[in-house]
Amino acid sequence: MQAVRPCCQGLLAGGCPCPCVRYAGGCQVSAAVPQDCASQRAATMGTPPRGPNSSGLQEARGGEGGGGRGCAGAITARDADPAQRRERDARRGRDTSARQASPAPPWSPGLRCRAEEAGTRPPSARPGRRCSAAGACSPMTADMLGAGAAESTRPGSEEQIPLYEEFTYCCGTATQVLKCGPWKDLLETESKTLPGLLFLIIPGNPGLAGYYRTFIRALYHGLNGQYPVWVVSHAGHCKPPSGMGMTEDTDIKELEDVFGLHGQIEHKLDFLRKNVPKDMKLVLIGHSIGCYITLEMMKRASELQVLRSVLLFPTIERMAQSPQGKLLTPVLCKLRYILYMPVYLLSFLPERVKTSMVRFVLRGLKCPDEASIVTSLNLFSVDCVANVLYMASQEMMKVVERDSTTIKQNLKKLIFYYGVADNWCPQQYFEEIKMDFPDGDIRLCEKGIRHAFVLDASREMAAMITDWVQDILTRL
Repeated sequence: MQAVRPCCQGLLAGGCPCPCVRYAGGCQVSAAVPQDCASQRAATMGTPPRGPNSSGLQEARGGEGGGGRGCAGAITARDADPAQRRERDARRGRDTSARQASPAPPWSPGLRCRAEEAGTRPPSARPGRRCSAAGACSPMTADMLGAGAAESTRPGSEEQIPLYEEFTYCCGTATQVLKCGPWKDLLETESKTLPGLLFLIIPGNPGLAGYYRTFIRALYHGLNGQYPVWVVSHAGHCKPPSGMGMTEDTDIKELEDVFGLHGQIEHKLDFLRKNVPKDMKLVLIGHSIGCYITLEMMKRASELQVLRSVLLFPTIERMAQSPQGKLLTPVLCKLRYILYMPVYLLSFLPERVKTSMVRFVLRGLKCPDEASIVTSLNLFSVDCVANVLYMASQEMMKVVERDSTTIKQNLKKLIFYYGVADNWCPQQYFEEIKMDFPDGDIRLCEKGIRHAFVLDASREMAAMITDWVQDILTRL
């Protein structure tokens, strides 16, 4: 006659090593558990097997710890003789050899589940069980396993988000591109897996893509990994790898001044033509002078499928008249050449010394972004600095009047975000544009975020933008 051992029911959750028949309700064994059960348990769980003389004593004590009875505790003194046990089993019609050859449970030591082999679950987790952060395990149904597989495609944390870095030539100049998401090439992606929307960041000046590394990761994470987020550097605002060969673009018209302000606008349009499908919907995010470039892109290429343009700390008018512009215009327009020699000399310093210098300059920030510190090392390149300063000099001369016509034509697509204490686009500019366009989505920062938000407030800005674009995401 068979009986259900409560001890084996408890061990079932931990992987009972008894070579016996298992049922959904517990582990069923005969009233006399064979002695080899104790040996099997010792081999699999690392506990020394108990001899015949200790079995009955263990049962009298009620098992280990005085609690429920374990498999060894179930062996009585009359079970100690192997001959008696085999005779008793023969009378009951049970085959001991078959019982010893029964397969080990699927979670026994030495066997690994597929998810564990794939590295998706820690070795401590057993098949069919889901581990929480506290380490507790709860049963997992087949439906829940399917849901977990679907969740694995979503970004778990910002550090786990795939980020691809590319250096290419656009308009004949070196260009750096950072891409968040699994879509490396939108032109080669199959239509079934092609995303319905692309977030493209147009940087400020310096236009190094690395400054926005944390920002695009945080934005991609806020969008639940559903849409690619890219940032493209300005032409010449990067230090390409030493082995990168020069290529010539033959399918575009020659630009007279690709490093100048208007050349940078054509540079971004050419990048879109070469890397993004024509019918791809876009969300353009401009920062600082990138806002001016964004408005010009919408003006020059009306065929772009722009759903929304977010303009952060927009320098779209009277830059030379701003508090910072009044200070830097003489230096940028007339004295910038004297800066080239010091930069050239500093470029020979060891990387460790350069990093210390960058940290010293950014010492006023409470939590400086490490990505910004690494990216700033590119400013020790004379070519990169020369392109940055040249573009800045043109900004002072050419960004004068606000393009109210383009703003009026695209007002419903635009979001403006001004800073309270921004010396490049002061609060006066916010009040004036708010008065000219009372129906526009024009906001004033209430969180004290600086103009160069990428230095220490990338995540806060990404979280706000995620909320601002929810209306268009629900319509896709």
